[in-house]
Amino acid sequence: MEKNDSDGIFSLPICKPIVTATCEKAMLFSILQAHEWSMPWLINNFIQIYCLKDLYNNPSLIRRGTLNFLFNRYGDWSLFELSANPCIDYERITYQSFRCGGFNVDIVEFIKNQLQSGRYAFIGIDKYYISEYAEYMTMHTGHTLFINGFCNSGFMAHDNFAGGKYREAIIDFSIIEKAFYSMVENDTIALEADNYGLCFLFPRIKERHSSFFELFTVNQKTISESLREYLMHEGYGSQYKHIDYFVFGVNCYSELMRFIQQAMEGESTYIDHRAFSHMFDHKKLMLYRMDYISTHLLRGIESTREEYNSISDLLQVTIQKIIKFNISKKHSLLTSIMNNLTEIKEREIICLGKLLDRIEGCAV
Repeated sequence: MEKNDSDGIFSLPICKPIVTATCEKAMLFSILQAHEWSMPWLINNFIQIYCLKDLYNNPSLIRRGTLNFLFNRYGDWSLFELSANPCIDYERITYQSFRCGGFNVDIVEFIKNQLQSGRYAFIGIDKYYISEYAEYMTMHTGHTLFINGFCNSGFMAHDNFAGGKYREAIIDFSIIEKAFYSMVENDTIALEADNYGLCFLFPRIKERHSSFFELFTVNQKTISESLREYLMHEGYGSQYKHIDYFVFGVNCYSELMRFIQQAMEGESTYIDHRAFSHMFDHKKLMLYRMDYISTHLLRGIESTREEYNSISDLLQVTIQKIIKFNISKKHSLLTSIMNNLTEIKEREIICLGKLLDRIEGCAV
């Protein structure tokens, strides 16, 4: 439930998100996790992943971190993840609407009113004006920010701020206004933010989906097929075979290994760890899914869950080694990193195969 008190604090409910590698995913999960009725849909989805082919060699530094969850085949994060989501309605007002007085409102009061009506805010901002970002007062950069409330001193905003950790910051109302209108006034910067304006999110079962009960029930067969697609079993994932720009499922490990191989061959002294962090998000969400399934559907998978947790821990250690390499440039770390990734992939295939056998063994 929303919180409103005498100290001027108003906030819509959120949970600590399972996944935090990007603001877009963390925002979505923090909302969904706060509404129990949406949990089965979350558990049924976000199993398959993708990344760009030749990710390590992508000329765009922004794109080089691309590895993400997939419940469609359209690539990088887009509003499709909202429009195709039966648990969240959204409304978007484009930057163009605010130009030349076309949408003449007090933007701060407008966002406050939307929050008080139960709508979360997902707003495009210019990092240049916000001190929590590394780009503060040095570089104009378009980005998105999640807001779930406000207090006397500003909006409660959430993002991967300077340092990379997803967290909350209280940002002054006037700063948010300045950062937003910088996007309104500059098309080039605005294009860097994926939402192309001001979005408001309203968690509810969409009317057109209200009679589709299977969307809001844990579906063993859906999970089973998605696991087979992630594991790239023969006969599954045929819809991915003719997509030239992306790699899917466990094949994404090969793309991650090419980052390491490039460094081993002396072609790079820096390994972009962002895609590895997205892969770690995938492991955290899979663990969460196992816990949910174990509680609500399927007993006796504790040993499989423990094994998968060990795999997740090893990936976390591997990411720490990558960060250490980026600082120390010690090539002796690279063989260990490569061996870890090979082991993680092999163990995960075996572990998820066991989970798949248990799920299919009790599916009706």
